[in-house]
Amino acid sequence: METPVPVVGKSVNGESHLWAERLRILDSTQFTQIVARYGKQNGWLDDQIAITVNPKRNATAFVYYVGAYLDEAAQSALMDLVLTASDIRAPMQVPQGVEICQRVSPAGEKIYILINHRNEPQKVTLPWKAHEHLSDITCQGELALPTYGVAILTRDLG
Repeated sequence: METPVPVVGKSVNGESHLWAERLRILDSTQFTQIVARYGKQNGWLDDQIAITVNPKRNATAFVYYVGAYLDEAAQSALMDLVLTASDIRAPMQVPQGVEICQRVSPAGEKIYILINHRNEPQKVTLPWKAHEHLSDITCQGELALPTYGVAILTRDLG
């Protein structure tokens, strides 16, 4: 795509860059719902379906199909929609550009991996006292993540 294509929906609005495909619903709208459509841009995608969801068909799964490479703000709005609908919550709040992953050790201890994807340092407010394993320090309150930095945390129970 030479120019971005607008993506317009009730909860997701932005632009598709690099790639956009036209979607078609085959099972009727009895199950599948339209989340967003392409806006007016170049004719062939105008008002075509960009994002769909098939919610609660078996009461446990949501299936989203995204036919667009969304800009950062639209992608964030889509992920907020998915997480809210799925009742999935992050183990702690992190700033934009910081990824958090939770793992569980064989002993059942929760391990948190924080990755700063930004070209600038980030600060993460910790909800509890933590042990940072890469630097072998105990931290409380705020954790500074350097540019493209990584931290591995567990709760410090001591």
